[in-house]
Amino acid sequence: MTALTSILDDTENQAQSLASGWSNRLTDDDRQYLVAAFHRAEYLAQCALETSIDQVSEGYRAELVEQLADEERHVDVFAQWQAGDVPTIPKPRVRQRSESVWFALLLINEAAGYCQFHMLMGLLDEGEQREAVAGILADERVHIARLQRWLAAYRGKPAHGQVMDIIASFRKKLPGRMTQFLPRDELAPLRQDMALLVDGLIEALMNAPAH
Repeated sequence: MTALTSILDDTENQAQSLASGWSNRLTDDDRQYLVAAFHRAEYLAQCALETSIDQVSEGYRAELVEQLADEERHVDVFAQWQAGDVPTIPKPRVRQRSESVWFALLLINEAAGYCQFHMLMGLLDEGEQREAVAGILADERVHIARLQRWLAAYRGKPAHGQVMDIIASFRKKLPGRMTQFLPRDELAPLRQDMALLVDGLIEALMNAPAH
């Protein structure tokens, strides 16, 4: 078992354990809000990948195109789960970023998503929805391993300082990110625990050896 596999397995167990105790406390409105939040997050991940493919070196593009196809499927999953019309989400402004910053942004978003998808697994009963999320998580593990390997190549280089600044800023905003998924005041303890779990996974990924 590699260090990365161990890290992801531990995170999986913690996220599902945290969430399982909350399954009966979520209302129907909470669940619909959660689905809409996942749809929005995956769509924004798709947009980020589309932009990054245009800005990174040619050698990375084929694998990112594969990742983009995965994200498009994930968006479709949550679009199908929504009740009523699926809202139109504005595309974010295109920004020019360095290759290392793209890898950092993509990795930390994948790490956050990995924790949140396992949270969702802990909230879902057995059935087609749970199977769909399991498929998404299999994709996420591939994405994380790839991006962690690419980003690790920048350790010790001048660009690494900017990477760490981007990651530090993201980690500070984790409580707000979790509020976007679980806004009700009564769910604050779950939000806090999940933000800590995401933060711990990001820290572990940044320190783990690349494979």
